[in-house]
Amino acid sequence: MSIKRETDLRDYINNIATGRREVKLSDMAKQVKTGFTFEDDRLKAIGERLKKNCITLNSIEGTEFIMGILTGFNKSFILNETEYNKINWNELEKTLIYKVLAGKDIKRYSKVLNKYMIMIPKGWTNKNKVNREAEEYVKINLHNIYNHLINSCESDNENKSIGLFERYNKGDYWWELRGFNGYDKFERGGICYGSLQRTPTFCHTECRLTYLNTVYLVCSKNSKEVCNILNSNIGFNIYKKFISNSELGDTVRVLLDVMENMLIPKDLEKLNGYTDRIQQLKSENKDTSQLEAEVEKIVQELYGLTDEEVEYLCK
Repeated sequence: MSIKRETDLRDYINNIATGRREVKLSDMAKQVKTGFTFEDDRLKAIGERLKKNCITLNSIEGTEFIMGILTGFNKSFILNETEYNKINWNELEKTLIYKVLAGKDIKRYSKVLNKYMIMIPKGWTNKNKVNREAEEYVKINLHNIYNHLINSCESDNENKSIGLFERYNKGDYWWELRGFNGYDKFERGGICYGSLQRTPTFCHTECRLTYLNTVYLVCSKNSKEVCNILNSNIGFNIYKKFISNSELGDTVRVLLDVMENMLIPKDLEKLNGYTDRIQQLKSENKDTSQLEAEVEKIVQELYGLTDEEVEYLCK
């Protein structure tokens, strides 16, 4: 007895109920992990052609995938603009405070920069204190940071977490962040995005920023052109239909280990300059619909899709 083609959970259950499929815990676990793909023959044919003609994002030269920072206690390490501006930071402290993006701060081709992160990485204190006692060194040389951390912790009476001093995600000392190999890579910039999306919401960054753990950063040789691909409705639907099975209602989880398999056209030259132009206009609150429509047509051409295929893919 052959197994009926399974396109959804109902088919899977029916095959078990009718004896077509043997019930195995390992098999059930695999289905739960990978999900069920609602894929018909026409969609399958489009996907096979794309996989044949495209390359994966992780195969582009210099591509790296970086997750944002988990502070373990945002109450102390994240400041809003008012909190940041009322303190007269010294020059050393300014080198340890970065503008930071959370997932909700990222828009399509734009970002809201109104938060700051105190970012003292693991190992920084021991490298700089020489023979001095660690906390005394920080008190003297980073006195504003030290006082802010202490005061914000004391004012947090309602917080039910472990807290600033005993949190798991710390470095050698409570004022440091945990060990992380991406600090220097944040300086490069790239494509940043939140892990949960309803519509394509990617932005390109180049300035000195850091990112919370709800944000991912993709650095690559052609990151600006790739940003156009990801922000297009075509690219987003290719990700949804052929790359990820991780959908929560109308929300898509865009995870790093899945995003690395995103299908990208081999030649992106026709998209040169579009990200810069669109993001500049967005920063001036100007209309970008015409440029974004141009990007959509170029993306269609680069993927080699007909109008009918685009309509079917994006429905």
